[in-house]
Amino acid sequence: MTTPRAIQVISEAFIYFSHTRLKEEVSQGIYDLMLRQDITRTRLAEMLDVDKSRITQILSGEQNLQLETMADIFLVLGRTVHITLGDNPDEYRIPKDEVAKGRK
Repeated sequence: MTTPRAIQVISEAFIYFSHTRLKEEVSQGIYDLMLRQDITRTRLAEMLDVDKSRITQILSGEQNLQLETMADIFLVLGRTVHITLGDNPDEYRIPKDEVAKGRK
């Protein structure tokens, strides 16, 4: 477990890494659900009443996704969002579904 500290003492590189990791986990989770459910970007855009380009931006992992938007996406995909906080900021989270399949 790490000790809480002010953002000013955390390196910019680690902050960037943390932001990027979270965006990638969310976008990968969305993409994985789309694949499993055979939902295209066009269909997801229709379900959310947004442009297909917005879905492309979200899946790129480069967008700063609002929590409400993330909740809406998972809701239309038949899922809910649960956040798990890890003790070690250096660790990657491996989704339970992937562990069950023997993937890393």
